[in-house]
Amino acid sequence: MLDPSPALNIDVSAVSYSDSDVDVDRGPTRPRFGFVLRNSDHMLDPSPALNIDVSAVSYSDSDVDVDRGPTRPRLRFRLGNSDRMLDPSPALNIDVSAVSYSDSDVDVDRGPTRPRLRFRFGNSDRMLDPSPALNIDVSAVSYSESDVDVDRGPTRPRFRFRFREFRSHARSQSCFEY
Repeated sequence: MLDPSPALNIDVSAVSYSDSDVDVDRGPTRPRFGFVLRNSDHMLDPSPALNIDVSAVSYSDSDVDVDRGPTRPRLRFRLGNSDRMLDPSPALNIDVSAVSYSDSDVDVDRGPTRPRLRFRFGNSDRMLDPSPALNIDVSAVSYSESDVDVDRGPTRPRFRFRFREFRSHARSQSCFEY
């Protein structure tokens, strides 16, 4: 069980596996997380493609139902210094406001080599990097050719995640890509 941070406003309530995720020789190969929003009974499996939710859930006004409250979490990405906000999948339920680099991530010849995600929650100015607490390593931010617009450049971020540990007794080398 993981409780990455009270600031994330989520509880990790379950780690489950579907039958298709189980390899006879290796055991479960695709971790699938279930989340519960604090003060809510609503269960989320927000990211089937990534099988992990690395951040919090934010809502726009249009997502609020009078009787039920917020009903449709939205994902926002901001890349580098760009002001352009991307919403590749409302189902992912995370709010990514920046991709930044520390000095140690910069190679003189190649430039930044280790993307570090920063997260902003709601109207807060506080930036968080929940990757260590969530036990994942953000190993790459890449683009496929189909994501590149000639006039605007890359338009669809693709993230790869690697779990630092798989439970307490084994390390996982599996990568998850969206």
